[in-house]
Amino acid sequence: MVLNQHIADAQAAHDQAASLLAAHAGFDANGHVTDRQQARETVKAVREALRKGHTALVSAVSDFRHAVNGVRQSGQ
Repeated sequence: MVLNQHIADAQAAHDQAASLLAAHAGFDANGHVTDRQQARETVKAVREALRKGHTALVSAVSDFRHAVNGVRQSGQ
């Protein structure tokens, strides 16, 4: 089912963002910037991963709504 694939894609994007944040390249243990360029790249990569996850979840909701509407229209 396509819905399950969207959810799996969203989870993968979430896991990627979590991994990037855990590595916190360009930041020290307290979250302070130690390397400005590296920190910028980290934030950009996390933002992109979260954007992919968001897009996947929006697609999952859309597919779910279409499926529900299909069931309603078929009278089941």
